[in-house]
Amino acid sequence: MREVQILTALRANDYLKIDQLAKKIGVSSRTIRNDLQGLSELQQGFVIERSAKLGYRLIVSDEEKFSSYLGGFTETVIEMQKDRLESLLSLLLIDENYQTVKQLSEELSVSGSQIKKDLSKLELYLKGSSLSLERKAHYGIRIISELKNRLLLLLDRYQRGNAKLLEKLEAAIPLEQQQQLKDSLYHLIGKHNWEIDYVEFRRLEEELYLLLLINRRTVQDDIPKSFLTEVLLETSLSVPVQKEVHEYFEASLLAKTKKLEILSNKQLLKEEISSFFQQMDQQQNTHFSTDQEFIDLVYLHVAALIERSRKEVNFSNPYLEVISKDYPMIFNFAVLFSKWLEEKFELKIASDEIGYLATHMTVPYHKWQQKLIENIYRIAVVCSSGGGMAYLVEMKLKRIFPRAKIQTFSMFEMENVQAYYPDLIFSIIELTIEVDCPIILMSEIQSELDYLEVSENLSLLKNEENFSVERAFFELFSESLFRIDIYRDYPDILMDLADQVEEQVGFAGYKESLMERENYLSTIYQNGIAIPHPLVMSGKENRVAVCLLPEGAGKTERTAKIIFMVSLKAEQLDIHQIISKELSKLMNHPAAINALVESKDYHEFYYTLKRVLGRRNLSEH
Repeated sequence: MREVQILTALRANDYLKIDQLAKKIGVSSRTIRNDLQGLSELQQGFVIERSAKLGYRLIVSDEEKFSSYLGGFTETVIEMQKDRLESLLSLLLIDENYQTVKQLSEELSVSGSQIKKDLSKLELYLKGSSLSLERKAHYGIRIISELKNRLLLLLDRYQRGNAKLLEKLEAAIPLEQQQQLKDSLYHLIGKHNWEIDYVEFRRLEEELYLLLLINRRTVQDDIPKSFLTEVLLETSLSVPVQKEVHEYFEASLLAKTKKLEILSNKQLLKEEISSFFQQMDQQQNTHFSTDQEFIDLVYLHVAALIERSRKEVNFSNPYLEVISKDYPMIFNFAVLFSKWLEEKFELKIASDEIGYLATHMTVPYHKWQQKLIENIYRIAVVCSSGGGMAYLVEMKLKRIFPRAKIQTFSMFEMENVQAYYPDLIFSIIELTIEVDCPIILMSEIQSELDYLEVSENLSLLKNEENFSVERAFFELFSESLFRIDIYRDYPDILMDLADQVEEQVGFAGYKESLMERENYLSTIYQNGIAIPHPLVMSGKENRVAVCLLPEGAGKTERTAKIIFMVSLKAEQLDIHQIISKELSKLMNHPAAINALVESKDYHEFYYTLKRVLGRRNLSEH
C-alpha cells in the first residue's frame, strides 16, 4: 500500500518534500498531497508535521499503536526495503569507482544514516561470496569483484526488473541505441552463419548492455580488434579499451553460438552420453536413450557446457525454478546427469545449467506420454446420462485424443460399454463390470480433463483398474507423518522431518539424499509451499509427510509455511508429477494456505486440504 511506503520513507528521513516523496513512490505530487492529507486525519499514534522550507516529517507519539497500524503492511515494508537494497547493490555494481554516502543517498532519496544501515546489511549479504565491499576514508565505497561475478549479479537484477538499474541503463544507452546494438549483434551472427536460439540471443543482448553500462576505472590502452569492437563500430557508442571486457564478450558469444572448441573425440562423447541414459532408463523406467534426437541435442549442449565451464562462462536460467517445481523428478535426473559429467570431466556445473539440461529432458518425457495417447483407439465415456454433459466431455476428449473413436454411455448402459470393447474408459462411477482396459474416474465438472493431466496418468493405469487423481493424491497422507513445528532454523526442521520419514517409510540414506538435493536449489516455492524430496527415490511406501510452520522458520531466504516432504518407491515419476501438479494448484490460493497453516491437528488439516483440492470442490476456491 502507498500509505505505508510514505510513512516508511518519512521515518527513514528527517524531512522530505512533496516532489521527493512523489519520485520515491512513483506517483504524482498531487497524489502524494492527497495521501498526506488522509494520513494526517488518522489517529494511529503518529502525526505528520509540515515545514514550509523543509517539507514533511513523521512524529510518532505512540509507538505501540503506530506499530500495530503498520502491522498489516509488513510484507509491503519488507518489499520496499528489499527493493532499496537491490537498487543500492545495482548502483555499486555498475560503477567500479568509489561512491560517497551522499551520492548514494541522493540517488535513492533516503538519508545518509539509512544508506549506512543498508551498507551494513549489504556487507553481510556479500560475506562469503567472491565480492567484497571496500570503504576508504575521503573516497567512499565500492565493490571489489571480477568482471564475470559483477556481471552475473547485474544480470540477475536486470531480469528481476530492478527499477533503478533499468533507469540507469536507459539513461546511459537510450532505447534507440539499444536497438542499434541489437541490430549490429544480429548482423555479426548472420555474417558468420552462426546458430543461436532466441533465449541465448536475448541473454547475449542483455550481457552486452550491462557490459557497456559498467563505469570502469580509467586505464590507458589501445582499442582491441575484437567481435565487440566490430559490433560497436556499427553504432554511435564508444568502444571500451579494457581487454577483459572484450575477452568476456567473445567467450560468451562463442559459447552461445556453440563455436567454442569442444572435445576432440566427438563420437566418444556422444556414445558415453547415450550409455549413461541407457543405464538411467533401466534403473528409472524412463525412455531417454531411445530418442536419438534428444541424444543429439544433449550432446551439442554438453559439448558447449564443458567449454563454458572450463572458461568459467556462466548462464542464468530464468526458468530454473519453474522446471524444478513442475518437473521435480526430471530435475533430479538432470542433477544425476550433471554429477556424472562433473566426475567424468572434472567440472563444476551450476544449478542454472542443470535447469537447461532438465528442460531438454522434458521433451522425451512428453513424447512418451504422447505415444501412449496415440496408441488408444476406442474410448468409452460413462456419465449420469447420455445427454448434454456427456457431449461436453466428449468434445474435451476429442481435443486430447484426436485420432480416437469416442462413444458416450449413461451409467445404466453397462452391457453396451462391455460390447464396445474400449481401450480406455472415463467414468463418473467405479465400474463393477469386467472390462479389459484402464478406467479413469472423473467428476462431471471435468476439471481434471486437461491434456497434461490425462497424458501423465495413462502409464499409471496399468497398475490400477479404477484410477482417480484425487484418490492417488490423498492416499499419500497419514497422521503418523504429520507435525506442527515451532520457529526453528529451516535446515534443522528438514533434517528432523527427514529422519522421521526415513525411519517410517523411506530408505537408508533418505535424509542425506534429500539434503543434497536441497543444496542444488531450494524447494520452497510460491506462497511458502515447500516440496523437499531426495535425489533418488527408493522408499518402502509412497508417502508425503507434512509439517506446518505457523511461526515460520529461520535461516532461509524464502518464507516457509507448509512442508510437503515426498518419499516414493522406485520408478514413481508419474506419482511425483501428480504431487507437483496438485500442490502447484494450492500455491495459487494464499487464503487456503493460511487456513491450512492454522490447522490444530491432522484431521483439520486433511479436511481443509480436501476442501481446497478435492475435484468436486476445486471451483469453489
